[in-house]
Amino acid sequence: MTKSPAPDYTLGQSTVNTPDRQHARGGKAAKSVEQPQQPNSTEPTPGGPPPGFTKALRRDLRAARQSLSESLDTLGVDWRNLLRRLRRAHVDYVVLPIGGPLPERAAPPRGFIERRLPLPPDPFSLQHLNNRLRMVAEADNVHGVVFVFRGFSAGLATLQNFRTAVARLRAAGKDAIVYTPYLDLPHYYAATAAARIIAPPGAQFDVLGLYTEVTFLKDALARVGVQADVVQISPYKTAFDRFSQADITPEYRLSLIHI
Repeated sequence: MTKSPAPDYTLGQSTVNTPDRQHARGGKAAKSVEQPQQPNSTEPTPGGPPPGFTKALRRDLRAARQSLSESLDTLGVDWRNLLRRLRRAHVDYVVLPIGGPLPERAAPPRGFIERRLPLPPDPFSLQHLNNRLRMVAEADNVHGVVFVFRGFSAGLATLQNFRTAVARLRAAGKDAIVYTPYLDLPHYYAATAAARIIAPPGAQFDVLGLYTEVTFLKDALARVGVQADVVQISPYKTAFDRFSQADITPEYRLSLIHI
């Protein structure tokens, strides 16, 4: 008579025979079933697009749309200019309003949502200015450009680049006229690049010129027994000349005049 194995009892818990326990009692070991491994979301699936493909595609489509828009605008301008040449139309002057900070480069094209928001327009850049003046210089039926100043907020270095662009236009044989209601130093400095300056009767001429002053403290320090010990590696390195010199040097004066 064969005795059956007694069942396992655990207080408050149910015991499940593991494959090792069944094997130890002579039972057959249960086969372990391996669960399929879930694919990692960061890894590309076989046959699918690589990571970042959608973002790159969206960026390329945006650039292609912007390029197509600019090409259509250029094509429209070229077509209208061709019609004017066929009619032998002559354009005396191109009116170009200009002002603001005048950044060096144009801002990147705005996205789909940004173009539908009430955002202020991008500032007129020197890149746009140079492109337009180059087209005017190449146009045979344009006599010149009238610049309408609307208030600069740029520094003198940026205005110097503006003067260079106007000088290139005049060197190409085109006339340059400036209309400005502002006659302070920055606007007058930019306007003098043109051949003529036109201002309304109520404009106030407020140009005082450029002025700089340097104070030298060598003699004042010597009165209290202090002497600055400065090692100057070049005569144009004048950062500490006010402490080591009693008067301005020719190199210091030349650097101030050049600026």
